[in-house]
Amino acid sequence: MAHGVEARAPFLDPALVALACAMPSSVKVRSFVTKAVLKRALKGRLPDQILTRRKQGFGVPIAQWFRGPLRPLLEATLAPARLRRVGLLDPDGVSRAGGPSTVTARRITAKALWSLLTLELWREAYLPDARWA
Repeated sequence: MAHGVEARAPFLDPALVALACAMPSSVKVRSFVTKAVLKRALKGRLPDQILTRRKQGFGVPIAQWFRGPLRPLLEATLAPARLRRVGLLDPDGVSRAGGPSTVTARRITAKALWSLLTLELWREAYLPDARWA
């Protein structure tokens, strides 16, 4: 969670937040079982396999998006000529990372390209006139 914002709207109700804050930690965490109160409240309403399963991430199909609806944005933003003009990212390095023209299903390539894309979009939004070349 160091790089994102997580909000679960049903749990942001002020009365629920006040109740949770008023509870001692010993009630909320028992024998290294987190969310003990919530799990107890939902017992019988949700299947046990959901209440007892391990935490799991939310997968995002970045590679699929890059091959589909986000491809034009990726290609325009990480175009070698554009990167050379700004000078922050090395166009050859971006190509070695997989480059917009060779997006594969490999997660590492998609994740690397996502990081490069978001960095360059952030730079464009907040430092539009900055040049490193």
